[in-house]
Amino acid sequence: MGAGHVSKGSSMYNPKIFRQEDSNTLRRWITENPFGVLVTAAGGELIATHLPFAITDVDDAGNWKLVGHMAAANRQSRTFDDQSEVLVIFSGPHSYVSPMLYAQGEQEVPTWHYSGDGDERRREEPALPTWNYVAVHVYGVPRVLQNKREVLSMQVRAHDGRWRLAGLPEQFLESREARIVAFEIPVRRIEGKAKLGQRQAADERGKVADALSRSTDSSVCELARMMKDLG
Repeated sequence: MGAGHVSKGSSMYNPKIFRQEDSNTLRRWITENPFGVLVTAAGGELIATHLPFAITDVDDAGNWKLVGHMAAANRQSRTFDDQSEVLVIFSGPHSYVSPMLYAQGEQEVPTWHYSGDGDERRREEPALPTWNYVAVHVYGVPRVLQNKREVLSMQVRAHDGRWRLAGLPEQFLESREARIVAFEIPVRRIEGKAKLGQRQAADERGKVADALSRSTDSSVCELARMMKDLG
């Protein structure tokens, strides 16, 4: 599969009803939720680091990259061998969904109209606790970069509209650059999942979205908006 292509199969559990295959949407989700988990395997051991990422523009061939850096003292960078694929996990908006959000009046055992495939042939059954969420998995082979300044500048531009590296004393900046490893991950494949209540009837999903939209957590409100956008 070519670099940056949306995966038609899936390495994560991702039923078709939840699968998101629009590459522009997946890139936007990463841009909006750029703090990811880099997972590598070496010698039978899994290693994970929580890191902010920036993404490059899409080139004429449809390819693009994740760009980041980590502490040179982090042994995970020494697992980069120019051959082994890594996984970066990005989590978007998410929230617990209580069965009580489906209750009608004083109903003690709320019910929902459920369909595993999301079609109209739904059956009424007791509602269960669940968790709605958005996630993106990105796969590729990392490459260590020598131009650390360029990587740091790109990340700053992606996450900060005011501060710039150029304001730092050169000697100070060089000393800090010596302590990091900069890298890029050309995207080989990408998987997206949006579990937004597609298995429930539209009016039930709307009722849950209305309840979540009253949250004081902006991420939960964004999840509610995405649920409403399903119609």
